[in-house]
Amino acid sequence: TGVRPPEAVEILNEGFPAYQLQEHQISDALIACVGKAMSALRKDRPQNIDAFLELLGGKDATDKKRIRLHNSIDDILFSFTDSPIPGYRSFIAKFTRASATVQTFIENELITKETIAYSPAQFEALISAINALKLYKVSSNLRRQSMGGETIRLGVENKLDVYHYGTRGNQEGTLIGDVYPLLELIKKEIPGFSDLWVKKQESPHDSEPQPTVNFWQKYKRVIIGGLVGCLIAAGFVMTYNTNNRNSYSTEPSIAVDPSYLFEEENNSDIFSDSIATEEVFMDSVISSTYTPSRQIIGTENGYTKYSDRTIEDGMNSLMWMEQDYIAYTGKSLPNASWHEAVKWASEMNQMKFADYSDWRLPSVKEMVTLVRPQKQRNFCKRFFAPTNAYAFWTNQSVSSNVKSYVTADGFATSGDVEGQREYGDGDLFDFSVRLVRTIQ
Repeated sequence: TGVRPPEAVEILNEGFPAYQLQEHQISDALIACVGKAMSALRKDRPQNIDAFLELLGGKDATDKKRIRLHNSIDDILFSFTDSPIPGYRSFIAKFTRASATVQTFIENELITKETIAYSPAQFEALISAINALKLYKVSSNLRRQSMGGETIRLGVENKLDVYHYGTRGNQEGTLIGDVYPLLELIKKEIPGFSDLWVKKQESPHDSEPQPTVNFWQKYKRVIIGGLVGCLIAAGFVMTYNTNNRNSYSTEPSIAVDPSYLFEEENNSDIFSDSIATEEVFMDSVISSTYTPSRQIIGTENGYTKYSDRTIEDGMNSLMWMEQDYIAYTGKSLPNASWHEAVKWASEMNQMKFADYSDWRLPSVKEMVTLVRPQKQRNFCKRFFAPTNAYAFWTNQSVSSNVKSYVTADGFATSGDVEGQREYGDGDLFDFSVRLVRTIQ
């Protein structure tokens, strides 16, 4: 590259600059060798010349077994999940000697489910085609270093269950080798694969031209909602001013900063089915959950903090625990386990934290409202209890063993429900969970 390699302290703090080598068309395999040789910690590097030459030679220190499917098997299960960005796609395909069933999803929403005829001859031809690929099962001690990758899983009855996570150039998991040729092979086995991402019309009339909608018909709900919200806001302000003038009143009042009712920035684009009006904010301030023992500590940016260590998001009708797992317990989730997050939610419900028993793990969309955009992320870091969490588990599943999580800097991805995720020096990532409930 013509650039002096970085010092160990730079790699320790900023990571290995693989992109500089990728810009010069260096192969991913060679980049991996160089990266290991330049590990910040001596124990992570090849310990001698022979070890380095073995690394360059492509010899894998892990157990690696060639995958060969036997002709006696009766079903093959394949799934693919794209990088978990907004609008990401996934599909599940099950092949048997009589049929093939395909389900397609966009952000975990089922789009289509179809079953097509599949003959024994086609099934045996699929087995032969898979066996012709160089696919290997390896031990699961590979450490996940890439973020936001794709997940590809291959299962055969109860005899085989392997997965790949990452990209074409960075393969991690228990399945390596010709993973992407396998993906293309499966796609070709599904007739009209690209058409499966279009949701089927519910009736023949759905395909007929729709009548032209005038401006009033299209926007009357928003206009009426805005007018009603303004009237309610004006009534509240008048009532508030009247209460201030009547010093003899014995009714308790709630101090509200009217400027926050008209906050310009919000996250309503993340929840497309919510209508952000002043009425929603009013309901969040004067809510039925307010009791004398549940005092308001502060309101800001559409959020209300209470004395029972809860925070209400009036925009999205959500109530969050002010503390995540790390802030509440003083430690990270054991082994970064998703199951431990679910267990903690159950414990909070049993003890009826803040007098509620319906705490749960948030969805990806709900969790993202706390970390995107950066202005919102900075606000929540200040408004919620401090935490050093690296990522937060969600309730969304890619498969039975792979769940979605959101990093503290706003990146949504997925990972194994069990297994330690480590930095290069062997320290564990600080995984956590922030519990939420829906405000009825």
